[in-house]
This record gives sequence, C-alpha cells and structure tokens, in this order.
Amino acid sequence: MPLFAPSQAQKFTPKEIKFSQLYKTGTGGGKPGYSVMSRAKEALAKAGYDEKKISQMITGDAKISVSQMKEVASLMNKAGVYGFQKSPSYLVQQFLTKERVKAQNIARIRREHIAEASQEDLGSYGTTSLNPQGRSSNAGKSLTEPKRSPIR
Repeated sequence: MPLFAPSQAQKFTPKEIKFSQLYKTGTGGGKPGYSVMSRAKEALAKAGYDEKKISQMITGDAKISVSQMKEVASLMNKAGVYGFQKSPSYLVQQFLTKERVKAQNIARIRREHIAEASQEDLGSYGTTSLNPQGRSSNAGKSLTEPKRSPIR
C-alpha cells in the first residue's frame, strides 16, 4: 500500500458538480425552472461572467470544479435565487457528503458481491435459464457432434 494513498473520503468525494445537482440538494429535489435559471444567469452576468461560460454552467449543465461552484453558489445566495438560500459552503458540503456516502455504499456492495463469488468458487461459466449448461456461447463447438446435412 502506498505511503500517501488517498483516504476513503478523498477517494469517493466528487471533484466536480453540476448546477442542477446543487440546486436539487438545496431544494430537496426537482430541476431548476425557467425563472430560477434566468435569475441565475442574471446574477452571473452581474458578477462579470461571459455569456458562453454562463450558458455552459446553467443551460448546458456542465460540471465545474467544487471551488468554482462554491463561488457560483455564493453569488446565487447573494442574488436570492431559490434553492440557494442556505450557506453556500454548507450547501456544497452537504452535496459532497451525500455523493461520497452513495459512492462508498456502491463500492462496498460491489466488494461484497466479488467476495461472495470468490467464496462460491464458480469455476464454470454461469448458468442461467437461457444457458442451463453453463457453457459460453463463444466456446468452440465439440468436434464429436455430427454435422447435419442440409435440408433438401
């Protein structure tokens, strides 16, 4: 194990956030409506963002870095945009914590499934209702089976 390996929290914490994801966290669900998006665009335009960047962040819903999203959230908070009434740092931290926990749970479940599969020691190909013999469809056909003659 490397000496300076990232911690579990660092490993599973998102590095980028979408505007709609942060809005969803602030409101408890839902997508930003037209009025919210227009007020957000106005707030960013007043702060000096260019039209292309605003369009990418708000309309295009592009992922932006966490530090930049904190800045955007603080601008939304000052402008009184719905969904950003809470403290910007609290809102971003709440989203990051929720996403980190979700990613850690998915990784834990994946590890459990891998451990179960290795304990069962499934040496053969998995059997299913469509493949009851547990044989890969890509496996070579046995040469002992007689070839069928064409129908005439």
